[in-house]
Amino acid sequence: MSRQALKILGRSFVLALVGSVVGLVINLARPEGIEFSRSEPYNIYVPCPMMPKEAKALEIQDLQEAKDMVFVDARPRADYDKQRIPGAWSLPYNPLTSPPPLEIKKLKALGPNRIIVVGDTEIDSGRLLAAELAEAGCLGVRYLKGGFPAWKNAGKKVEEPEPKP
Repeated sequence: MSRQALKILGRSFVLALVGSVVGLVINLARPEGIEFSRSEPYNIYVPCPMMPKEAKALEIQDLQEAKDMVFVDARPRADYDKQRIPGAWSLPYNPLTSPPPLEIKKLKALGPNRIIVVGDTEIDSGRLLAAELAEAGCLGVRYLKGGFPAWKNAGKKVEEPEPKP
């Protein structure tokens, strides 16, 4: 390395050092100063700004006669094909895509307070899909707390497809 390059490097180091010292002195002189270590933990878990609307939860014991209700199954299609609530519509929840516009249009046409979303308990797909449907304009959407397992554990009727020969 040439003598000129070493001289420039040395001056750069001194300049950075002086700037850091001046910054620290100014920070100490300020009453509020900049914290060097956080006294409280950071709040990294905040509500997702993509889903400002939430759907109302419905407990299994609060589920009244559901003859005018439409159940929307948010579980993966393979789970829906194994067991489902009789008459439920399959609309698998996918966190990476929005529900198809045609499906939302069909659900909106049902009118307010007619949709109950049932999901799984792993990712709470029922709550998440219900929030997306509410955000898309479906009025009075609710989701079943505990999802399909809660329905099944309560002894409610379950439909199973007939085995294929």
